[in-house]
Amino acid sequence: MKTHGILRYLCAICLTLCMLPSVAQSEQEVYYQWLGADGKLNISDHRPANGIRYQTIKKRVERSSEYSSAEEADNLQKMVNQAEADEQNAELEKKEKMAKSANEKARQNNCKNATEEFRVISESARVREVSADGEYRYLSDEEKAARGVRAQDNIDKYCNPG
Repeated sequence: MKTHGILRYLCAICLTLCMLPSVAQSEQEVYYQWLGADGKLNISDHRPANGIRYQTIKKRVERSSEYSSAEEADNLQKMVNQAEADEQNAELEKKEKMAKSANEKARQNNCKNATEEFRVISESARVREVSADGEYRYLSDEEKAARGVRAQDNIDKYCNPG
């Protein structure tokens, strides 16, 4: 009776050992992703220098004796393609942010200029400007009124967007 139990135990161990190579072993690969000083996306298996904000990417990797090198190459290519796409998206977002910033600065400058022009037109009894030949000339009442309307339109356009 005891030998029957031992044989059963040994058969279970042998069966387990025979199946082991075909069973996938699971492990995680860790990558780090961050934007460099030049704005480019960096991906590495090493952490960036201290003080640089980064994102940790953990990828579950299945290892098996049935895992072919073609599949590994395909997975690696997918990772490279994803990294390139992420880098392109980060670059596009950076450019969009810079364009928005430049547009906002231009809008603020236009608002300031329109406000100053309106103040000068509305507070001054007589307004003069320098002509193309360097001579001063005073604006007529009609010219002054037209400039006031134009300045108010620009204030509405640049100082109250929306």
